[in-house]
Amino acid sequence: MQTLTQESHKTRSLTATLAWALFALSVVMLLVSGGLQMFSNFQTQREAISNRQQIIAQDASRRVSAFIQEQFSILETAIRLTDLTAASSVEREETLGSLLGLHLAFRQLVLLDAQQEELTRVSRLSEVGSGRLGDRLDSDALTQIRQEGRYISPVYIEPITSEPMVIMAVPETTILGEFQGTLVAEVNLKFMWELIADIKIGEQGLAYVVDRQGNLIAFSDVGRVLKGENVSYLHTVEEFINNPSTYTKTDVSTYQGIQRNRVVGTYIPLETPDWAVVTELPWNEAYREVIQEAILSTIIILVMSILAGLLGVFVARRLAVPLVDLTQTAAQIAGGDRNLQAVVEGPSEVVRLATAFNSMTAQMRDLIGNLEQRVAERTAELELKAADLARANQYKSEFLASMSHELRTPLNAILTFNELLAIGTFGPVNDEQVDYLQKSLQSGRHLLSLINDVLDVAKIQSGRMKLFIEDGFDIKQELKDIVASTEVQLRDKPVTLVTEIDPEFPPMTCDKRRVRQVLLNLVSNAVKFTERGTITLVARKRGDEVLFAVIDTGPGITQEDRIIIFEPFVQTEDGIRHAGGTGLGLPISKSLVEAHGGRIWVDSTPGQGSKFYVLLPLSQDQVDRTTESQS
Repeated sequence: MQTLTQESHKTRSLTATLAWALFALSVVMLLVSGGLQMFSNFQTQREAISNRQQIIAQDASRRVSAFIQEQFSILETAIRLTDLTAASSVEREETLGSLLGLHLAFRQLVLLDAQQEELTRVSRLSEVGSGRLGDRLDSDALTQIRQEGRYISPVYIEPITSEPMVIMAVPETTILGEFQGTLVAEVNLKFMWELIADIKIGEQGLAYVVDRQGNLIAFSDVGRVLKGENVSYLHTVEEFINNPSTYTKTDVSTYQGIQRNRVVGTYIPLETPDWAVVTELPWNEAYREVIQEAILSTIIILVMSILAGLLGVFVARRLAVPLVDLTQTAAQIAGGDRNLQAVVEGPSEVVRLATAFNSMTAQMRDLIGNLEQRVAERTAELELKAADLARANQYKSEFLASMSHELRTPLNAILTFNELLAIGTFGPVNDEQVDYLQKSLQSGRHLLSLINDVLDVAKIQSGRMKLFIEDGFDIKQELKDIVASTEVQLRDKPVTLVTEIDPEFPPMTCDKRRVRQVLLNLVSNAVKFTERGTITLVARKRGDEVLFAVIDTGPGITQEDRIIIFEPFVQTEDGIRHAGGTGLGLPISKSLVEAHGGRIWVDSTPGQGSKFYVLLPLSQDQVDRTTESQS
């Protein structure tokens, strides 16, 4: 019943499963359709933005081209209307001065003859600051003027005003087309800035002009132009620099713009001069309609998802009611009401399921009835056998305890008589007789030890083992005595005994004899199994407990043997080979340690030795302080 209840909490109900399935299906369909719609809108809007940006850029390029063409037209008109090279110097100065006064974009005008010697020069600057414009025309420029008729120089920054300038020149020819001279003008491009500033690109868009080297020529931020800033790092400008075509229709791209914001931009290269007009529109403004449509679509999807979820819950409940009723009936039957029957109604599938369920519960009732009867009979038999076994075990333990007691009494008398004979109490004995008497004493003491072990096991198994608890047990002195007796056993072995005893060891409350028995057994086992190396005896205080450890460098114990060494009358192969015995030492030690409220365990690696640990409480407040009956 508990397992069924736990499973019901872990799994989802049929109604919830159907509701979630319908809800998920609706949400997926809405997301797919909405996503496709938003993608389509995005593509359409992107195409519209591209077309709009291209139109704006083309309009801006036409304005810039018109400004340049206007300056050329002014120069060419002046030449056509007046034969400047044939006129007097006064007439040339008046003509050029009028031209300079009417057109503010001209900063200097210079008339050169056919040999490129300066005939007349007018300037808005002083004689010192005006310089010679003819010096800026190299041989390639002069050749272009003679062959193509027009020349415009690369943009340069005037060192005094830091304003961008260009040199524009047109040839003067006769009616027959013979070259007579050159009219050169220095044009200040700052008068082109107003054209760029008047270009409206959305709400926050902007335009600027760059040359083929990426230098900023015209921009609304005049300070950046005056600094001669190079913007070749911008995507569109870099694309223009890398594209040598005179005129190419460019695509709209998204990048970080000149104002360090994310923009949608494009550029249009001019035919003359070799410049480009770049237009940029902030990304959020360019795609504002798409973003608004995406938000609206998201809201619609959320609303439709909620409605789909509510509809899914309603439909799921209608579909799941018969199955839910059947599930509740099954739960009640599992709870113990085995006479309950499922209601046979609803759709045909549910009717067949309910009928099969009722048939199954009827068979289950018959099986449970028979099984309960067989279990009761078998339980009674097992209880009788268990009682018989308990009595047999009790009789065995009592018999062993009685026999051990009966054997120990005459054996003690035999040992006493042998000792008296060995020391000559009843008359002199020779060396050979003493040797036999000592062997007899050794065998008798071993037999007495085995009888004592059997007696202890019998007491433990019969529940008659009692502890004689005393206060003030000086464990340090007891450990010294154990060390002294152990060193005698190690005289003939290349084994070193090491002690690590806490100097501030407090007195213990325990059964002194039994604790000493446990420690002696562990140390004796270490002596038996260690042929060379070290045996370490450790005693440390750990809070309200004391930890003893006996560590040796013997053959070690396998994982399989570590499981069985604490069972009575069980010995490992190494134990039989090294020491023989009955296999009762460790089981008795384990029982005595646990009787003190402690625990014993072993950690060993074959070939590297063993570590036996005993953890005992310093006080024995919870242990029965009953004195064991002494024989």
